[in-house]
Amino acid sequence: QSQPEALVVCPCGLNLADTRREVERIADTRWWKALPAVADGRVALVDGSQMFNRPGPRLVEAFRWLVGWLNGRPEVIPPDMPWDPLDRR
Repeated sequence: QSQPEALVVCPCGLNLADTRREVERIADTRWWKALPAVADGRVALVDGSQMFNRPGPRLVEAFRWLVGWLNGRPEVIPPDMPWDPLDRR
């Protein structure tokens, strides 16, 4: 029922490559394609285990990335942030 305008996929225990593979498994479903974030190309894949799912100093970098990505401010994004935009398909 949620209609997100932006979507960050960062599952615990998965690196960036594994996250991409899992998202590709649902990419052809009708409900996924109907999400505004997917239709508008506002989906980001992040290595959640490294950046969001463990407390510590990297959480600050993850927050900087989130602020930069959501607000269209690439200069705020840490250069070594493990993320990829999900290509529109």
